[in-house]
Formats: sequence, C-alpha cells, structure tokens
Amino acid sequence: MGEDQSRTARGPDWLPHELCDAIPMRGVVGRATFQDVDAWREGISGAFVPLVPEAIGPGQFRSSFQKIQRGEISLARIEGSAQRVRRGAREIATTRGDFAYFNIQLSGVGRVRGGGSVRRTEAGSGAIVLAENQFELEFESPFTQLCVGMPVDWMCDRLGLPPGILVTRHVDLQSGAGRVVRAALGALIAAENAAEATQYSDLFGIALDHALRPEQAPSQAPDRSLIPALGRLLGRRLGDSTLTPASAAGVLGCSVRTLHAACEREGRSFGRRLLDARLDAAERALRSAPVARGHIGPVAFACGFSDRSHFSRAFRARFGVSPGAYLASCDTRRSE
Repeated sequence: MGEDQSRTARGPDWLPHELCDAIPMRGVVGRATFQDVDAWREGISGAFVPLVPEAIGPGQFRSSFQKIQRGEISLARIEGSAQRVRRGAREIATTRGDFAYFNIQLSGVGRVRGGGSVRRTEAGSGAIVLAENQFELEFESPFTQLCVGMPVDWMCDRLGLPPGILVTRHVDLQSGAGRVVRAALGALIAAENAAEATQYSDLFGIALDHALRPEQAPSQAPDRSLIPALGRLLGRRLGDSTLTPASAAGVLGCSVRTLHAACEREGRSFGRRLLDARLDAAERALRSAPVARGHIGPVAFACGFSDRSHFSRAFRARFGVSPGAYLASCDTRRSE
C-alpha cells in the first residue's frame, strides 16, 4: 500500500492506534507484516486464536498487525487487504475459547457473522465475537481495525449482559457512552504502569457495558425494584453453586455494577445477601420439621453450603449457637 493510500485508509483521528505518534505505545509492541495468506494465517493464529483467512480481492495480498498488552487486555491495530476470516469447529476444537474480541472498525467496512446475526461495522463502530463460537469476518476492500482482546471471565465480571446477547450487539463509538469507550481505550494505551492499566481497563469495561446497554442509564442505577427481585431469585436458587453477581445480573436484566450499587445502597452486599438467604433457609428447615442429628449436613448442602464446617461457623455467627444446639432446642420445644 502506497503512502497516499495509507493516508486515505486512516480512520477517524480520535481512534487510539491512529494517534501512535502522539500517544507512546509503552511496553512490548509486537509488529508483523505478511505478504501471503498462508503466512498471515500462521501469524494471526499465533497472536490471537486459530483463524482461517481467505483473500477475496484482486491484487497483491498484504496484512499486518501491531499488538500491545495492558494488564489482562490486549490491543492490536490490524490492517489488511480484502479478505474473509473464519473461525470454525476445527479451529475451536484445537484451542480453549476463553477470550472475547471487540473489533472496532477504523477504516473500510466489515461484516461480522455469528451468534445468529450479521452486523455491519463502519469506521467508528464495532462488534464483539467469542473465541468459543464459530464466526466469520468479511472485508470487501482494504481495512483497518482495532481489536481489543479480553478474557471472557474478565468481560462477564464487568458486563451485565450474557455473552450470547453481547455478540448480537452493535456498538457506536461516536456518540453516547461509545465516546467514553474510545476515551478509555486511549487512556489504556497510554497507561504508564500496571496500576493505571487496571484503572483504565475497569473504566473501559464500565463504559462498554453502558454502550451495549443504552437503556441502563446511570440515572436508573438505584432501581429499588431490583432488591425484591434479587430476593426472589436467591430464594429460587439457594443450592446453585454457579450463582454469581454476573449471572444474577444477567437474569435480572441489569449490569453487575447496577446490581452491586443497589445492594450496597440497601446496606448489604450481594455476597452477604446470598449467605443470609441460605442461612435463613437452613434455620427454617431445622425449625419446621424433625431432622435427625446426623442429617444436618444434607440440610446445609440443600441450602447451598458445600462445606459443613463453613456452614456451622456461619450459622453460629448468625444465630449464636451451633446448628446441632439449635436443632436440640427445637426438638425440646416440639416435645413440650
């Protein structure tokens, strides 16, 4: 690509990797350029996850990337000729799919097929793909992208929507919360140390959550209807060891940040509420029906405690006596 073409292909000047001269890319910067599709396949499969590119345009093939790491997040500026890039069942079978990629179009037009939808990305917009899913990226002409790689666990801890919904959403980075997303990415690239990288990556996660969920405006965060709904959810899923703030927020239709804010505003954290709900259920079980002394363990397990000693300590701290002593007092009252 000639100098004039390179300038024409540049995206909007607010995009972080288009400010390489103004923002120093601190740390190790991985750079590589490839002149044929086979080499490009090996290069991107090693830098990201196994992918299968295919040239679809006339002329000489050329693609390149620059990649940096900021804490748990990787950022890569990718430039390439017209191509399709596919991740299919064979590629998924060879690697763990525990990464998500937020692909922001810097120049050209892209199409993302996956998750049962087709999303068109133009300069200033982006979409998320999951390495655990099959997907296809298509670029009918030369393009440039900013690819933000995130561990799925990191993403789920910060974004309220389930991953299956995230991959159907389109993100506009030129308006609303999207403008905060791009500002956070610029700050993340310019981070001078690990502490700054952590701070700016968390800011990026919060902003991306709002960009993906425009209906969850900050003014709606203290929604008092969340607490009763959370109480009902905890009551239904006491024995579910997979219940986390992220999964609960997904069921309740809010972000994890909104859920934590609502809990803290009412005086108890999510973890405390879950523990109290399990202890209340165990107390009711011991009080309401005869329980053999050797069968306290099954009561604890049914109420979501995986460790009997932890149950005993938590029960004593809450009710002032051990589960066995509490059961004995209940038996005495029932016999009177």
